[in-house]
Amino acid sequence: MSFEKKSKFVKKVKNQNEMFRMAINSELLSRLKHIKEVSKDDIDVNKTLENKIYSVVIALESKYGISSNDWKTQRICPKCNGLLKLVTGKNGVFIGCSSFPKCSYTESASK
Repeated sequence: MSFEKKSKFVKKVKNQNEMFRMAINSELLSRLKHIKEVSKDDIDVNKTLENKIYSVVIALESKYGISSNDWKTQRICPKCNGLLKLVTGKNGVFIGCSSFPKCSYTESASK
């Protein structure tokens, strides 16, 4: 679905979810600024957000069985810049692009 928003920064957005995220982010930043001004406290928004995000990342790693160091060794698809992952297919194990079916890059798991 395509629609237009009258703004000097955003002319046209084809993906409605992207526009929604932009509006939410803008609203949240405005609300945080307001809280800081009204409270007159020295609120460390960055530290608060960092702690929340850290908790979410740890929970997601645990949920999906991902090591906290996996991101350091993650390989990138040379065809589309997606992430490469180990895949078990009908002919055995191989490395494939996580963007499949948009990207069909594969390589041998023994590489």
